Amino acid sequence: MRAARVSALPWPNGTRRTVASALAVLCLSEFVRTGLYASFLYAYGPRHGMSLSLVALAWTVHFGADTVGRALGGRLVTQYGLDRVAFAGGLLGLLAVWLVPQVPVPWMVLVLAALHGLGFSALWPGTLSTASLRAQAGEQARAVGFATMAVAPFTGVAFLTLAPLTKLQMHGGLPIAWLTLMVMQGLATLAALGAPRHLVVEAPPAPDAALQAPPRVRRTLLFLLPAAVVQTLALTLVGPLLQSDGFKHDSGLSTLGVWGLPALLAVGGAAAYGLLNFTGRLADRRDPRLVLIVGLVLAGAGMTALALKPPVWAYFAIAALVGVGYAGLVPGWGGLLTRMLPERDRATAWGAVLSAENIGTGVGPLLGAVAYDQFGLSGPFVVASVLLFGVALMYVLSRFRTATSTA
Repeated sequence: MRAARVSALPWPNGTRRTVASALAVLCLSEFVRTGLYASFLYAYGPRHGMSLSLVALAWTVHFGADTVGRALGGRLVTQYGLDRVAFAGGLLGLLAVWLVPQVPVPWMVLVLAALHGLGFSALWPGTLSTASLRAQAGEQARAVGFATMAVAPFTGVAFLTLAPLTKLQMHGGLPIAWLTLMVMQGLATLAALGAPRHLVVEAPPAPDAALQAPPRVRRTLLFLLPAAVVQTLALTLVGPLLQSDGFKHDSGLSTLGVWGLPALLAVGGAAAYGLLNFTGRLADRRDPRLVLIVGLVLAGAGMTALALKPPVWAYFAIAALVGVGYAGLVPGWGGLLTRMLPERDRATAWGAVLSAENIGTGVGPLLGAVAYDQFGLSGPFVVASVLLFGVALMYVLSRFRTATSTA
């Protein structure tokens, strides 16, 4: 049984250790930043002189620094290796986790949050480049899907557990949650030492195949960047609203009790994780763009169904539908990127795409809140479905244009 599970991984035996180290750095670091800025400080800060506005601004500054720095972070990974860059970033993370809960001056909190974001910025482009470039032939989409989905449990656990842990105090007065964050960040920093020094394992192919001409790279990014913004924007429109009491009341989620929302998320997550292996293989062996289109259409159909204000019991079926769509979207998008981005200096190009995704992630909750305030419960779901169907149509047209141009 164990051998069957291991053989199902998209990476050959010789690369699994370095890929596992890179994934460990990313997962542990995501645990730390989600736990620190989205959970721990919201519970700990107001009791120790931090306003909620400062806590929220610290998250915004951290996220903004990460967004701005991703292309540069990818370039540094290409030049100096993920191990060195991630280790240096891990040290900045340790500094931030150590000092942010203790510094009395707001501007120092923001400076530390920005440094933490810059130190974090190389991890996503470096890890996804490592996962795709070290995958077995024809397994790149599945590798990116595995790497992307591996992070979700860490962010979820951090978000749910760090705030309650602030109530448990150590001898020095600092909570157990702070010690947890320090330990996890320390482990992430140590794991960086096992990350790869060079992203490309094999000898590079011929120059004309290994490195796209700069104009072609620019055209590729001009196609991918708007799609990256819109996709992540559509998928983050609704998430923060799920914590709003008004939204829960209007949607009927409040009738499901305390465990209703976690149960819905579990159903969607189970559908996504359960199909990821299949959709990843499909994206690798067929056309990742087609898998991505199907995923976008299914997610858009789920959003449309929610906009129609269905009965509460139907939410579970819709959650499963959106989860199936997400299972196609993640490997389909990852497979498309691995086919379109240049192999050499891929981390830099991937950093640019990830920066665009972060812009969508940052704008999505704001647009969702505005749509909810202006148009009621259906507003954010209508906007999300229009965006998802619109991007799917763009991919259909680009696929048709590619087919006709090569005919």
